[in-house]
Amino acid sequence: MLTYSNDDTESIRQLIADGANQEAIDALYPIVADDNDLQDTVVMLKNRLATLKKSVREGTIGKDEENVERNMINRSLLDVLNILEDANKQPQNIPRPVPSIIESAPQGKSAPPTSEKRDGPRPVVSRQTVVRGLLALATIIASVLIERGINGWLESNPAKAPQDLVARLVFRPDFPGIRPSGMAKAVIGKFETAAQPISPEGVVRFAGIPAAYSDDSVRLQLFNPGLEVTVNGQSTPNLSSSGDITFYLNLITKTYKGKVLYPNSKPAAGVVVEIENEPARDTTDADGNFALTLPASKPRPVWVVLRRQGKPVERQDVELNALSLKVLKIPY
Repeated sequence: MLTYSNDDTESIRQLIADGANQEAIDALYPIVADDNDLQDTVVMLKNRLATLKKSVREGTIGKDEENVERNMINRSLLDVLNILEDANKQPQNIPRPVPSIIESAPQGKSAPPTSEKRDGPRPVVSRQTVVRGLLALATIIASVLIERGINGWLESNPAKAPQDLVARLVFRPDFPGIRPSGMAKAVIGKFETAAQPISPEGVVRFAGIPAAYSDDSVRLQLFNPGLEVTVNGQSTPNLSSSGDITFYLNLITKTYKGKVLYPNSKPAAGVVVEIENEPARDTTDADGNFALTLPASKPRPVWVVLRRQGKPVERQDVELNALSLKVLKIPY
């Protein structure tokens, strides 16, 4: 005997509508556990869904074929629900009683034996049994059509080898000697690569990307790049155009302003201020003012070099922040 409530079927309908096929099958299985026909149908649908998922993972089925198969599975699940609801609304069919010979025969004559009398009562085929048979037949036909469709697609679209992606990272604006570091991950459609190291030249290599995702957009995720950056564009949208894609990184910069003074607090003009091993340099104006633009980063120790007439006259170890460069002293 099937045990369930209207709430059960409604919740399963909602799962199907949400595209949660696996959850719908799992919820439906215990309801049909006492009905062999419906149980076999649900098991068949479960196996079809597992086969479909495997084909999608391996990239051996196109998106159109995937959608057709998912729709067929959804329709079959809805047919099972309709059978359950019909069985819940209608009583079981009761065989129609056979009229007696005395009631059916004309007076004075005996009625000839009917087929029911000779062979026994005719079996009554319930609507539920008919629908089950049609559902099983539809499932078989759908499986054959899907298999032919998949085989046809595979013949016209031979399996392609996995692709490789070379991602080149370019800063905007460009700072000589500054390159990204850390790790990067590529996201192509629903496929996500493992994180790979960024080379000193700003190149990342990703291998083994399924060919099924070659038409999907490519996104890049950066981890611990060492600098504050955002990915703001790329040279091509997907792998079908090229396996070598340049990603343009918007480098966030910060300007540090300060003043160079002599010991008597008078401004030192014409002094070159630079950060050692960094692409930042400026010359003080008549009031001793300077401004250094660097890639934004957390406060860190740097060496500030002060040059006069091309010769270093002062070298100071400071923490790179707005306050540490506000006033720099230079000897006479």
